[in-house]
Parts: sequence; C-alpha cells; structure tokens
Amino acid sequence: MLYTNRQLLSGLICKYLKYQTNIKSISSNTYKSYATDLRQFLNSLNSFNESHKKITNYKDINLSALHFALSRWSKLKPSSRNRKHACIKSFLKWMYTEGHLNDPLDHHVICPKRPNKTPNFLSVDEVISLLRYLKSEIKNINTHKNQYQTQRDYLLILLLYSGALRVSEACHLKWKDFNSRQCQVLVLGKGNQERIVSLPNNVSFELNQLERLGPYIFSNTLKPLNPRTAYKIVRNSGAACGLTQPLNPHALRHSLATHLLSGGMNLRTLQTLLGHKSLTATEKYTHLSLDQLSEVMRKSHPLK
Repeated sequence: MLYTNRQLLSGLICKYLKYQTNIKSISSNTYKSYATDLRQFLNSLNSFNESHKKITNYKDINLSALHFALSRWSKLKPSSRNRKHACIKSFLKWMYTEGHLNDPLDHHVICPKRPNKTPNFLSVDEVISLLRYLKSEIKNINTHKNQYQTQRDYLLILLLYSGALRVSEACHLKWKDFNSRQCQVLVLGKGNQERIVSLPNNVSFELNQLERLGPYIFSNTLKPLNPRTAYKIVRNSGAACGLTQPLNPHALRHSLATHLLSGGMNLRTLQTLLGHKSLTATEKYTHLSLDQLSEVMRKSHPLK
C-alpha cells in the first residue's frame, strides 16, 4: 500500500530497480532517472503520511496519496512530468503484479502529452564550417596537452555528427570498439543494445590519429569522458565558430539524420543507424526545409 511506512516502500523501490536492471536491461542513465523520480515520489508520500495519520480508509487513502505525490510535479514542463509519471505508472503496475497493491492504481496516472518539438539542426554548410574551424585550431596549438585536447574536441564533434551518436554513447566508446580496417565502431546504446555504426573512410582515418592515452577514445584517464564535459565542449566550439544558435550534441545527431533523409535514405535504414527501437521515434526527423518542400511540390503536385 502507498499509505504505509517509509521503510517498506523503500525496500520495494530497491526491488523494482533491480527488476528494471536485471530483467528490462535499462541503461545506467535510465536507472539514475528512475531512482531520482522514485525517491522524490517516496518523499512526497512520506509528507502525505505525516499529515494523514488518522485516516483508516486505505483504498481511498492510496488514491489520495498518489494524487498528492503527483501534484508536487505539476509545475514541471510536460516532457519532465511525462517521464516522471511514466516511471511511477510502471512502478505501480509492478507493485500490483507482484501483489503489493490490492487495487491497480497505474491507470490513475496520466502521462501529459509531450510537445512535438523539433530539435535545432545545422545546415551542411554550417557543419563543414564548424569542422574546418576546429581542425584549423589544432595547427595553432603549441603544447602537447593542449594539442591533445583540441584534437580530441574536434574528433568528438566529428564523430557525434558522422556517426549520429548520442553523447553518452560517444563518451563511453572504447578503442577496442573501433575497427579502423572496417571503418566501424561498436556502440552500446539505450537498453544496453549494441549496434555497429559505419563511418566514412576519412573519419576513421582521422580518428586513428588521436593519441591513445587510456581505454576510452575521448578520455586520457581510466574513466570515460563526462557527458557534461562533452556538452560544454560542443557548446563552446559552436560559439567559437560563430554559429548563431547555441550548439548541443543532440543537434549534431539530428543534423546528420536530417541530411541523410534529404539525401534519400529511407526511414528503416535511418532507424537502424540511430538505434531507435520503434520507427515512431525516427519519424520526427522527417521535417523538410521550405526550399525542399517547394521543390517536392513543384515536381510532384498533380496540377503542376
């Protein structure tokens, strides 16, 4: 029951997280998000329990406790609330299935509709300009340490774009996952799903020029590059190059997806490249620029 002691619920949350890790094979990032959401949920339930100790109607109190806890997130953005509500919905469903709830409560959790937001993307010219700028910066560096970092930053952005990688995927890439002969990298994506990403020959060649100072491609230590550091590298590089809008790693991934679709790649192939489980996730990349739309209309309209 939700209206119960904190220790019992805390133990159930631990069991649920183990279930998600061992059975559902969620990623470490998803695990952290779930753990944070469930901890906040538990804290809200504890606040509710403290102020409703005299109530004994457990069926009604469970529902009241649930609504009270969810209301704590009412001021968050729809996308954030959607994720948190989906986590709680899954947890409640698991609790009922495992016999820890007498009544199913998951259908009382409504996931807010996420806005259809198209991420920013760069034009092909902007990508080329960015990469040329970063490569020219390597030649202007004198010290070995700065040269490594500058080359690392350039190759990180090059790979984020050319392989359409998620930032966490790029940060955790190891040298053993890089096949220079086949021009491929083995990527560990969401849900611990592996996929092979083919790279252009010149990208593979340039990646091979980076000094190998540890097991991870983009780190000179035994630990992978922190995704926050990668975000900072991409943002600062975009600003230094003179891009008009702030740049982030996902924009590079989105840019390649857009460019490949514009070049004629079909959605199924793009889905495999991006590592999406469903085609629905890939369809958001099908937007067209006004120039492309005009061209399609000119060639395909029945009244042309």
